Parts: sequence; structure tokens; C-alpha cells
Amino acid sequence: MTNAAGRPPLEGEEEYISLAQQDAEELRARGCFRIEVAGAEALARWEAERARHHEWGSRAKPGLAEGTQEALRSAQRQLIVCQRRECRSLVHLQSARQQARAAGRVTLAAGDGCASRLCTLGHVRPQRFVRTQTMMANGLLDGTHKLVLPPPSVAARIDLWAVPRSLTSRVAHRVLGTCMCEVIDA
Repeated sequence: MTNAAGRPPLEGEEEYISLAQQDAEELRARGCFRIEVAGAEALARWEAERARHHEWGSRAKPGLAEGTQEALRSAQRQLIVCQRRECRSLVHLQSARQQARAAGRVTLAAGDGCASRLCTLGHVRPQRFVRTQTMMANGLLDGTHKLVLPPPSVAARIDLWAVPRSLTSRVAHRVLGTCMCEVIDA
């Protein structure tokens, strides 16, 4: 069996694709876990804090509060697999969301956020791409990054599903084993 690029499916590729089409109960049964962005209680607390009077200068500037910075650091460590069948590189979820929003879409499309030469029309830097793929794969292996399923929309503050550690490990090892092909082919 081969994929659209004419090569055999990569380690974990088919399992990741099939997980993205499952409902919540099936995801739990297959070892995925939900990453809750903010529960109802947290949202209510946030709204109450915003509604309260604050003296001028007593709060951090927008985007610079410690909680906001921690949320951004966490969000920037969430990765998905490129949805282009021929590519399947690791992609920062926030980059994919940003590109989809810029194009006026409410869902992710194939190639969103991906920097591979298959998905990028502009200037491509193969060595930088390999370096970034290696960094992301190592982050998956050491636990600093999370492999998540593509969200149903590009909206912010929606819960995500993280894939099981075994699949994360297989995807990371697949990337580490094949990412040098980008430089050789370039």
C-alpha cells in the first residue's frame, strides 16, 4: 500500500489520520486524552476579574500577564501532523491556525502552517526545515511538546485531544529517521 506520493505510509501516519476522525468516547478508548483549555469555572473567574475595577497601572499590559505568557508557551508547544498526504511533516498548531485565519477559513486545510517545500510556495530553506523538524521531534520524545489532533475549527480557546505517548513516539522517530531527505532532495 502506498500514499499519494507513491511511498509506503510512514510509521504512525494511518493511525494518526484515523484518530482525527473519531468521537470523544473512541478517542478515550484508544488512549487519547483531552487538553482542557479553560473550564466553565475558569472562564467565570476570568470574566469576574475583568469586570472588577482596577486602578490605573495596577495590572500587567495586555498580553504580558504571567498567566497569558504561560498559556502562549504551552500553545506554542502543541504540534499536529501536516494534513497534506504527500508531506506529513510536524507543524506548529498555532502557525496552522494563523495561516487558516489569514486565508479566511474556519477549519484547517492541507499544508496550513507547514514549512516543507511541498507545502510552501515562497522561499524554502531546507536546512532550517530539517533543524526545526528535528527540534520538534526531540521535543515530542522528551515531553516538552505535545502531538495533538487537528482541532475542528481555528477558533481560540477550544479543547484539544493529545494522542497517546506510543503514537507520539513513533511519529517522532519517523521524523528523525526521514527528515534528512529534505536536504538531500533539495
